[in-house]
Amino acid sequence: MKKTLFGTLPSGEAVHLYTLDSGKMQVNVIDYGCRIQAILFNGVDFAGGYDTLESYLADDSSQGAFVGRVANRIKDARFTLNGKTYQLPANDGKNHLHGVFGQTVWNTKIVDDCTLVFTHHSAAAEEGYPGNMNLEITYHLDGTALELDYKATADEDTPINLTNHTYFNLGGIGSGSVLEQEMQVNADEITLVDDELIPIGKRMSVCGTPYDFHEYHPIGARFNEQVDGYDTNFWLNKSEPVTLLGKELYRAGAVRSDLYQMDCYTDLPCMQIYSGNFLGSGPDFKYGVKQARQHAICLETQFEPDSVNHGEGILRVGETYHYTTVYVFSRR
Repeated sequence: MKKTLFGTLPSGEAVHLYTLDSGKMQVNVIDYGCRIQAILFNGVDFAGGYDTLESYLADDSSQGAFVGRVANRIKDARFTLNGKTYQLPANDGKNHLHGVFGQTVWNTKIVDDCTLVFTHHSAAAEEGYPGNMNLEITYHLDGTALELDYKATADEDTPINLTNHTYFNLGGIGSGSVLEQEMQVNADEITLVDDELIPIGKRMSVCGTPYDFHEYHPIGARFNEQVDGYDTNFWLNKSEPVTLLGKELYRAGAVRSDLYQMDCYTDLPCMQIYSGNFLGSGPDFKYGVKQARQHAICLETQFEPDSVNHGEGILRVGETYHYTTVYVFSRR
């Protein structure tokens, strides 16, 4: 596996770029936030990202990042667990969003040309969370299948919701809007949210709504006066298990352009689909590509947002959090 210096943080800490190469596809990853910097297939790069560390430091959109302890939003940046209330940083209005893992330099272990293991010790009280957490994140490339495997343990009960925040464009970064690309999602329901994207404790059937992706159709085809973009939690169906890379996973959905397709498989219960509604204010992407609204889309497998305030998404002492997501790329 190729390892090169990517940049140096203001603290003096070095950040490296690693190239996973299966012979059929290459994936570039940096150890700052375990970020996927590029996904190269047939000379086409499907992933948003930057050429320099300085751009990642200026990034406010979690480009390619591994996020946690809790991905997505926690209402009022507060939760109560085992009778104690914990206050977190309010970094999304009055709510807490994503956490600091995407801004952390992780320890790395190169296993082979296609396998990279990240580890990190998240100390108790980091961001206000209880418990020491130990994490092992494995990125593995098998042909054109990119496997993301997450493991975590803690010495106190603590919230957890880990995901990867790569922005995909199946036409290639710089090819324009993703709204004409087609998507399919294996979900019958979405989570209803308030104006701050906090769940209100109800689900809604997707049937007959702009959220119905049972069949492939263009991402933006069903926009209307109420819906002109997605930042939506889909509850995944688990009726079609498949064995992939030795693990039993479920098909979450897919995005495809005229030439390429990406299929997503996971054993997590939900997938947040974000259509890049706020892209456009950050640094230029690689290759001098300007950021623009809805020119990339995220398929973030995870638990429901704010799940800790609904008694879910909690890592208990003695348990291991272990989930896998696989993105499979192909030419149509």
